[in-house]
Amino acid sequence: MPTITFDLNDLGRLVGKKLSVSELEELVPYAKGEVDGYDKRTNEVSVSLDDTNLPYLWGVEGMARLFRGVLGMQKGIPKLEVKK
Repeated sequence: MPTITFDLNDLGRLVGKKLSVSELEELVPYAKGEVDGYDKRTNEVSVSLDDTNLPYLWGVEGMARLFRGVLGMQKGIPKLEVKK
């Protein structure tokens, strides 16, 4: 069961919306996980994931991508720009 730790402000910046710990606790089950802890001093959150079949969720960027969809901020397949 992977556990990731990230800054809550980083997640908010990537999602495009400031998230509180309680909002994150409501969103994390969509990633098949749960919030293990929150450090107010460093603003770091630890999330343990129950499903290892979704490796893109093992980082804050993947979590943000999922949450943008759940929150209705982004629909469909994300548009990715590829440069040479």
